[in-house]
Amino acid sequence: MPFISASAISPYDSIRGGAAGGTTPLLLDLYPNALVAYDLRKLSSTYTGDCVKVRRASDNAEQDIGFVSGQIDISSLETFASGGVCHVTTFYDQSGNANNAIQTAAANQPVITDSSGNVTTVNSKPSVLWTVDESWLEFTSITPYSVFVAQKLSTVGGAYANFIIGGANNDYISSGSANASIGLQYLSVSAKASVKNGNNYRNSVLEEFVQAEPNFIQRDLNFNMLSLIHDNSTVLPTASTMSRRTTNTSLGQSTTRGHRAITLIYGTDQSANRAAIESNINSFYNMYWDGSQTGLLDDYPSAAAAYSLRALNSAYTGPLVRVRRSNNNEKDIFARYDGSLNTTDLLNFVGSGDGFVTTLYDQSGNGINANQSSASKQPIIASSGVISTLNGKPTMQFISSFVMDLNLTGYPFTSGGSATEKSIFAVAENNATANQNLYNIADTRDIYAITYNRSANNTYAFLGANYGTIGGNITGQNIISSLAISPSSETFNNTVDGVSSNLVRANFNDISIGSRGGSYPMDGNIQEMIMYESDQSSNRGNIETNINDYYNVY
Repeated sequence: MPFISASAISPYDSIRGGAAGGTTPLLLDLYPNALVAYDLRKLSSTYTGDCVKVRRASDNAEQDIGFVSGQIDISSLETFASGGVCHVTTFYDQSGNANNAIQTAAANQPVITDSSGNVTTVNSKPSVLWTVDESWLEFTSITPYSVFVAQKLSTVGGAYANFIIGGANNDYISSGSANASIGLQYLSVSAKASVKNGNNYRNSVLEEFVQAEPNFIQRDLNFNMLSLIHDNSTVLPTASTMSRRTTNTSLGQSTTRGHRAITLIYGTDQSANRAAIESNINSFYNMYWDGSQTGLLDDYPSAAAAYSLRALNSAYTGPLVRVRRSNNNEKDIFARYDGSLNTTDLLNFVGSGDGFVTTLYDQSGNGINANQSSASKQPIIASSGVISTLNGKPTMQFISSFVMDLNLTGYPFTSGGSATEKSIFAVAENNATANQNLYNIADTRDIYAITYNRSANNTYAFLGANYGTIGGNITGQNIISSLAISPSSETFNNTVDGVSSNLVRANFNDISIGSRGGSYPMDGNIQEMIMYESDQSSNRGNIETNINDYYNVY
């Protein structure tokens, strides 16, 4: 069973206009009245024009390129490129306002095919690539109250690089500066320190900014959905350039360097439509996990608590972990479109320093997060600018000498006593021969615990009123599945069933991952832990297969 369902695109794509790019209704059919709309996929069923006009660098010949199957006609483009570079001279406006974005100067035109004549892409989708400091397109001035772009920077460049749109008076919306490119800002240079910030969103998550040039907090080279929404009561300067801060070329400021897909601008407050517009764009460009995909909990739902460094649930689109970096700043890290942890975002945050997990978020929907407020006890997720990995996938490293663990904010189960049914699945690695606990989940009635190397180097489980041995000194990466099904229990290590015994380390009222409430902390790694308050015996094999398909344990 795959990690993400084979139908990873939402069945609602016909509404969202996403998957195939040409499915109707399209984005502007659903959310019309844009001032300008530039994209390499078709946005409106009533638009009958071309996508772009391109110039072939080898002989300066030009040609209009239209749409096929809802996106730019790649075949015609690459045929015209004849094995060389093509530049965009005109990006046609699909809004119906014929406000095309144009660049007549060859030296200032962005690229759309590479030196081999292949279309430039990001996330395997066509894109326009801005490769030099002075490349931009110009359109007739508009007042941009709502701006949506999909962009991936290739560099953070100079002090004022990475502009989204600009204006004649050096007024611009930027996605960052020399040390940043995380959100959007509106700066009126004519008003000097006057910053007209609206609501700024990156990948549909609100990120507020109160300062403009150049005081952002971090660099971000991901492919991002960036949105800036102003209400119509704000007086804003006009905009007339794409990817440059101003039409005043005498200022000589650098422009965006990287990939740009869509640029969509409205002259009204699109707050009510923002999430739907972002979802539509994301469904085609595949930037972040937005709930149109499915994970393990969609196939095997109703978990009591679920923690992982991958996305598990279409109903949960929040962060996977919260990370503290060396200077004690903290940041939530989300999933990519494919469900994997956004390690690019994580590395951009920690830089060359270390990263520590302060919160492992519960993806079940029950809000029982696993936290650690003590800095010295926080598991490691990055060291010296390198992501911690186990078998090629991100992991949380636990070191017993620092008593690293995570404490649940509540007991995940509601029932107790001899009639209870619980199923717990964990992906972990033990690196020691001492008594150490993988977890201890307990209230005043029941204890569910795993202890490595309790006696004779065996590993033991305590499940409600029952015990079990799950093998000798378990080392390396393992999937440990524990089923407390009254009146007995079973614990499996990589699908192999254990035998009965009663030498587990366990304690009532401790609810922790990586220790027994601070005692017997483990040396090793934890990547995933899912708890059900139900009998998952019939699903155990499939759940283990899903986990193994992603983590490649056995």
